[in-house]
Amino acid sequence: VTLFFSDVVGFTSICDAIEPWEVIDMLNQLYSVMDYLAMRFNLYKVETIGDAYMCCSGLPIPDDMHAENIANFALAVSECVRHVKSPADGKPIRLRIGIHTGHCMAGVVGTLT
Repeated sequence: VTLFFSDVVGFTSICDAIEPWEVIDMLNQLYSVMDYLAMRFNLYKVETIGDAYMCCSGLPIPDDMHAENIANFALAVSECVRHVKSPADGKPIRLRIGIHTGHCMAGVVGTLT
């Protein structure tokens, strides 16, 4: 299994400088691009929390190309994110991206669904 994680560089500072609806619009633009690319690379979107995006390859269906799928996704995201501008200064947002390959364990914790 290979996991992809990302977050927006300077997200807190951006949020301090703009209106809440502008934050939502910026994240919607970013996640719409990432969701489209995730579908193209046959990835499973795990979660978004604020500016953090997490997806994986190799789950829930095993895929021998899991590392390549995530690496290609990360490269595509790095290119496409340039088109998403920060409402704070009009410059393209930047992402921190992390990738991990290996065994994983998942489960549901808590009682609320």
